[in-house]
Amino acid sequence: MAVAKILRPNRDWLEIITHVLDGEGKQREEARATMWGNVKHFVEHVDRGKLPIGPLADDDDALRDIAVRVLEKLERHDFAHLREWRRRQLSGRDAAQWWTFIRLVVRSKATDYARGSPLNIARRGSRKDAPSGKAAFEWVRVEPTEASVLSEQSTARFLARCTWPQLFDFLDKLNGVRAPASELPLQPRPALASPQRRAPATERLREPAGRSTQAACHDTCGQARQRRRGDNAT
Repeated sequence: MAVAKILRPNRDWLEIITHVLDGEGKQREEARATMWGNVKHFVEHVDRGKLPIGPLADDDDALRDIAVRVLEKLERHDFAHLREWRRRQLSGRDAAQWWTFIRLVVRSKATDYARGSPLNIARRGSRKDAPSGKAAFEWVRVEPTEASVLSEQSTARFLARCTWPQLFDFLDKLNGVRAPASELPLQPRPALASPQRRAPATERLREPAGRSTQAACHDTCGQARQRRRGDNAT
C-alpha cells in the first residue's frame, strides 16, 4: 500500500538543490535527505504505475533498486546532473521543471534495470529493432503451481499407477495447458508393477506351509540328533 506523502512542489526545488550543492553542515544534510525521501517516494508510489517495465512495476524490491540508481545518477561526478539542472533553471534556457526532469531520469534507469532483469527474455537483437524511444521486452509468465504437483514422493507414486487420462491431467496442472480430448489415448495406461528386490540366497529358503521357520529348524535339529544316537549305538 502506498504511503501517504506530499511531495515538495516544483517551485521549492531550486532552493533545495542549491542547499544540496552549496549548503554546509546541517542545512546540506537536511536538503539532501529531502531529495532522497521525495525521489524515492516518487519512484516507489507515484510513478510506478506509469513505468513501462511490465511486471517489475509491481515489484517493490525492483522499484527500490531503481530509486537508488536514480539518486546515485543525480549525485554522480560531484552532482553533475543537479548542477546542470540548476544552471538551466537560472539561465531560463531548456529549463524543465523538477518533477519532469526526475521522471526522465527514472524512465532511463528503469529501462536499463528492466533490460537486465532475468524476467525479460527478449533477444538482444530484437531490442535494436524496437521503435525509437521504446524498449523491447518479452516477459516470462509466472504462474503459481500447486505444491502437491511438485512433491517428489507423491508424484513418483502417482506416475507408477496412473492411467493415460490421469497423466494428461497431471501435465495440464504442471504446464497450465489443456490437451485436446482428441489426442487422449482410448486405452488406459497399464499400471507399472513396482520393482521387487531379489532376496539373498539365505533369505530364499521357503518356509514349510503352515509351520513357522523356528518350528522347522527345531524339527531338523531333532532329526540330526536321532541319527547321531543311532550311529553311536551301532
